[in-house]
Amino acid sequence: MDDVTAFERFTEIRLRLRQQQARPVLAELFWWVHRRVKVELPRSPIGTALQYLRNNWRAFTRFLHDGRLEMDTNFLERAMRHVAVGRKNWMHVASPRGGKTMAILTSLIYSAKLHHLDIFAYLRDVVTRIAAPSHQPPRRAPPTQLDPTHDGLKVTRPGLTRSPNVNLPFAVRVR
Repeated sequence: MDDVTAFERFTEIRLRLRQQQARPVLAELFWWVHRRVKVELPRSPIGTALQYLRNNWRAFTRFLHDGRLEMDTNFLERAMRHVAVGRKNWMHVASPRGGKTMAILTSLIYSAKLHHLDIFAYLRDVVTRIAAPSHQPPRRAPPTQLDPTHDGLKVTRPGLTRSPNVNLPFAVRVR
């Protein structure tokens, strides 16, 4: 069974389970919120939360109609955790240009991490492609489409991404 068929099968099963199990629970929640919003004060914390849920109900229940969607945003929150953790550590960025450079490097590093790539090899590959003298613009490809055999770039197992503790032998130029 190829990956596309397996993924489609997985999403169909997940969608069917959501229809059977989550839909009745959410229907009950919807009517509870509908009744409760009439009782709570609109500007109270619970009233505001209930009104927000009621106004965004369609987006909140979108996962019931598409098996490809996740039910929560935990994955995204974990991916963005580094921003909150590093906020005080990044106070040394003294200029807008330095901040932009740091944002670019952070984006590259976390893209490699997200796709379970060897971070150092990925950065070397990206910077080499950008700096290569050519009459054509650099090829833009997401990390999953890069050739894993090119210049030592390899996919690592989840959780085992290597982050070398060395100074990078290049500087990123921001215009």
